[in-house]
Amino acid sequence: MNAPHWFAALWIVLAAGVPAAADDPAAHLSATDYLDHGHPRVQQAIAEATRGATTPREKAVAIHDYVRDRVAFGFNKPFYAMRASEVLAAGRGFCNNQSTVFAAMLRGAGVPARHRFYALSAQVLDGILDPGTPYVDHAVVEVHLDDRWVPVDSYIVDRPLAEAVRPQLTSGLRLGVRADGSTAWDGATPSFSQFHPEFVAREFGVFEDVDAFYARAERPTNRLGVAGRLLFRLVIGRANDRIETLRTGAP
Repeated sequence: MNAPHWFAALWIVLAAGVPAAADDPAAHLSATDYLDHGHPRVQQAIAEATRGATTPREKAVAIHDYVRDRVAFGFNKPFYAMRASEVLAAGRGFCNNQSTVFAAMLRGAGVPARHRFYALSAQVLDGILDPGTPYVDHAVVEVHLDDRWVPVDSYIVDRPLAEAVRPQLTSGLRLGVRADGSTAWDGATPSFSQFHPEFVAREFGVFEDVDAFYARAERPTNRLGVAGRLLFRLVIGRANDRIETLRTGAP
């Protein structure tokens, strides 16, 4: 299948949601080392987010909005190597960190959730950070609701950043944001703030969590060794400053 047809086929699957028969949702409720939904901090976040929510969809949407609003887009020194409880404590993260929190909170609330990983164009970080690679590893969380897996990453970009950046974009990905993306989710249809099949080079598949992805995936783009981790720690301060400048509209 040529690339345009591959992208079109992928988008059709995502837009429709993956049939439940493709996987057992009960297999995506348990805690892992990274999805530590039994941790008191995660339990407290679930209680705060889902107060007043009764149905699985209401809980899922409430958790989506909580992660979007409480975990601002940015970078932490451990990069992707963070448990959900640690990301919540930091109050900041990028797609892999935020997907960890989102999936952990969903599972802790009894809503099945799983990670699917892609190689996404590094254009998404243009103007913020140069990763030194043409693609970056990207996590989408698929949520099991109404007998379907619904893919979503619209919790990644916080609303202040999206609202400040989008007027600067006409198309594509840049400054952490997809020009035609969304920060809202109805709990029924796919919703993305960064992911778009046009900018995907590869799908890695489903892994239990971010740790499992970097331990077992074949040639992920951003697996860091000791030297890479040290270099990343040197550049994230400038990247976070740039994001905050964009978010606040400071000159």
